[in-house]
Amino acid sequence: MPAVYALGLGLAVLAFLGFLILQLRKKHLHILQEISSQKSLYEYSWAHLPTPSDPNSHLPVHYRLEGDSHKPLVILIHGLGANLNCWRRIFPLLKPHFQVLAFDLPGFGLTPDPNHYFAKSPDQLSPLIFELIESLKHKGPVHLIGNSMGGILSLSFMESYPNHVGKVFLINPALSRKLVRLRLYRWAFL
Repeated sequence: MPAVYALGLGLAVLAFLGFLILQLRKKHLHILQEISSQKSLYEYSWAHLPTPSDPNSHLPVHYRLEGDSHKPLVILIHGLGANLNCWRRIFPLLKPHFQVLAFDLPGFGLTPDPNHYFAKSPDQLSPLIFELIESLKHKGPVHLIGNSMGGILSLSFMESYPNHVGKVFLINPALSRKLVRLRLYRWAFL
């Protein structure tokens, strides 16, 4: 007789656990439906830009753009081994004051690198950054924030397009202080 009671108790516990799981599932399903019905916290987009080496071919560039288009544009350029998501916590801080753009450099994140731009020279990316700005129809100077290798790209863009740059902020740039000073000095006298 005790085995029957144990079996009955075991079945009752299983039934109760099954009931709890169904209730939790319904609750979580409701939460997931509520989240999916809301607009995404931020939207990602794609720009199909002419490649620097061949204007007839196009490179899909994955980017995130937020903020009022009437505010100054800040471009966030990530470092080696990162992607545009490394800036996700910076967007809410900058968005009230700027229009904020982050993008995946070719070969990082979701942007492909079919022509191996980084294997040749990161400096070849300045025209690509310029094309991205042009595709957004932004007028006026942009501010650049570059982290690590993104600092090199910020300086390269500043040298290539001096009339399109307002301020440059370098976060641990992948250059010696001497080279950073030299590039900034050259830019000051362009």
